[in-house]
Amino acid sequence: MQKHNQGALTAASAGVGQGATFTLSLPFDGCDEDETVRPPKAGVAHFSNAPATATTPRPQRILLVEDHADTAAILARLLRRMGHDVLLADSVGTALELTETEMRNAPIDLVLSDLGLPDGTGFDLMRELSSKYGLRGIALSGFGMDSDVAQSTAAGFSRHLIKPIDVATLRATLAEMTSGA
Repeated sequence: MQKHNQGALTAASAGVGQGATFTLSLPFDGCDEDETVRPPKAGVAHFSNAPATATTPRPQRILLVEDHADTAAILARLLRRMGHDVLLADSVGTALELTETEMRNAPIDLVLSDLGLPDGTGFDLMRELSSKYGLRGIALSGFGMDSDVAQSTAAGFSRHLIKPIDVATLRATLAEMTSGA
């Protein structure tokens, strides 16, 4: 797969009995440089070019908070293809600064946030954005137990999506959240 896709395979280990990390990197040129917080290094994505349907959400101004550059790039591109205006932040601090600045220009309609961020949690971020600006949000998490969803709800998130994010589920969730907005 690595050779066929002109990718790279690397292995690293701290020594005998220390385990090993294997990394397969595949090229991904599906994002323009101006669409990302920083240029993507590698990744794989599948996008649907299906025509708009009744479940297509109306365009929103979305704050996407994701610290993994590839995930941020892919989600931002997907959201833009759905017709949304996307603002990107890679940390709680950046998200708060961006929100304060951007809310003066045009309102942010919705927050999509990873929960594990380098300088805090998506829970902390959502509490503040909900309290200060009345924003609604969708939690993006690798965990989906009932207790995880309850914690997201308690922090002010309206929905909790489990990574990897299913495109159809994301589209339906956005449509549901924006239909009455």
